Amino acid sequence: MYYIEKPNTPPCTDETKLVILIPIRRYSLNLRNEIRNTYLNETFEGKVTARFIIADPPYSLSNEEQNMLFEEQYKHRDIILFNGFDDVYKNLHLKVMAAFQWKWEFCSNAEWTLKVDDDMAVHIPRLIFWIDNKLKNELKKNSATIFGRIYPNSPRVKEKYDKYFVPDEEFSDEYYPPYMTGPSYLLSREAVKAILYKSKEIVAFHVEDALFTGVFPINSNISLSDQWDIFNNYPEDIIIKIPNNN
Repeated sequence: MYYIEKPNTPPCTDETKLVILIPIRRYSLNLRNEIRNTYLNETFEGKVTARFIIADPPYSLSNEEQNMLFEEQYKHRDIILFNGFDDVYKNLHLKVMAAFQWKWEFCSNAEWTLKVDDDMAVHIPRLIFWIDNKLKNELKKNSATIFGRIYPNSPRVKEKYDKYFVPDEEFSDEYYPPYMTGPSYLLSREAVKAILYKSKEIVAFHVEDALFTGVFPINSNISLSDQWDIFNNYPEDIIIKIPNNN
């Protein structure tokens, strides 16, 4: 059980086409500011809405720490705070699922949702270019599609003390279904809807990319579209040199 506060102002408008969801630790203020000052340092004419996803701290916050977060949210209005579970890796799938629910509740009109890790940089103008000129055409095949880099034949980790360990009662197969590598993946509106629809039927586990882009698709009408050339991971110096023109 968890809850969020309703936004004071609508986070999306009829013009919003892309929602960017960034799971991040509560204490990572400097990193959030770096992201704000780099690839989110544009308005994109109201077509893009970005939110940082955080949850309860796994330790007690001082009044100073709590006030810093309140001040940050008051200044930027770009944080979604989920209360009811600790902000630790084992709960990452809860953060992502809750973020999808938030998106559907408050930005359901937006056609695209990008989940991206906090250690990644996104060239948003280039992504929008590919959405308009390539990816939206893929939706003619299946309106519920997830785009990214497909990771095939990934074995389930069985070592109990490994970060990625998943017990048999959560997922029993030797290998995960093909899924999108976790740093970033793009979901159509109908793909988000399909995930939420199936959420009460599927046993969840914390390896969120394998869960949402692997297990959910094979249990629902969601297609995977391998776009390795778009969702490639380039060194930072290459990202900086990419021009905005297409």
